[in-house]
Amino acid sequence: MRDNPAPSAARSVACRSNPAASMNDVKEHASDLLLVGGGIMSATLGVLLRRMAPGLSLRMVECGAEAGREASDGWHNAGTGHAGLCEISYTPDRAPDGSVPVQRALAIFEQFERSREFWSHIVESGIVPSASDFIHAVPHLCFVEGDRDVAFLRARHAAMSGHPFFQGMQLATDAAEIGAWVPLVMEGRR
Repeated sequence: MRDNPAPSAARSVACRSNPAASMNDVKEHASDLLLVGGGIMSATLGVLLRRMAPGLSLRMVECGAEAGREASDGWHNAGTGHAGLCEISYTPDRAPDGSVPVQRALAIFEQFERSREFWSHIVESGIVPSASDFIHAVPHLCFVEGDRDVAFLRARHAAMSGHPFFQGMQLATDAAEIGAWVPLVMEGRR
């Protein structure tokens, strides 16, 4: 199952590569608020705080080699923005009647839509010059094997694709079609 691409957040604004130096710097330069981590959440919170209280002094520290390279990096999944599209963990196991409850996925998608509205606002306000600097559409995909998991994914797709948020989802059971979507996943599989 895959969805139509949704925007995702990728980059942050500050970085410190040495944790000890970062802590020394924090101690030497007092600030009203300390944002720990240079990922999308700290960057978003920093922008919100700056808009709400321009007089606050903010400091962001990052212990990694680059900002946004841990949880906000697209290779670590958080860079997808968690729109609730194909993350199977957002839908629990099937209900006794065989249906798949999708309320959590809907709630996550609604939260993500609010994030997109905020990101649009920061572009319109000139805080960042272009959404393409930090939002990149990427497809999401769930892959399962085995009769039980295939039945679950079919029921999940039926429940989610019936909602306007998820109308673009596709379900494939044909190996050639799945292989066209994700050739490396299908390599060596029947």
